[in-house]
Amino acid sequence: MAEQDESLVGIVEVSRQEAKILLEAGFIYMEMGKFQEADEVFQGVCSLLPKSDVPRIALGQMYMSQGRIDEAIQSYKNAVKLRPNSASAHAFLGEAYLFRGKP
Repeated sequence: MAEQDESLVGIVEVSRQEAKILLEAGFIYMEMGKFQEADEVFQGVCSLLPKSDVPRIALGQMYMSQGRIDEAIQSYKNAVKLRPNSASAHAFLGEAYLFRGKP
């Protein structure tokens, strides 16, 4: 039996493939300029995977694409809280601070 990624444990059992598909749907909505739908998908994945930093990073990316930097920073901070060793979460948070003008 394969070991399950702890970040995929949540409300219901979600496979890595299913999580990828859901996140990809959010990014497709985002690229189409359908930000409300993208937000709903990413928020839903955050609820499904309460221990994962990935959907919170995706949500931050969506906010950044809209110029909503303060909201992106908060989303990235939430990702860092969940996974303090997440290089991706720290990198995106640093980038958002850079756009905000904070070193």
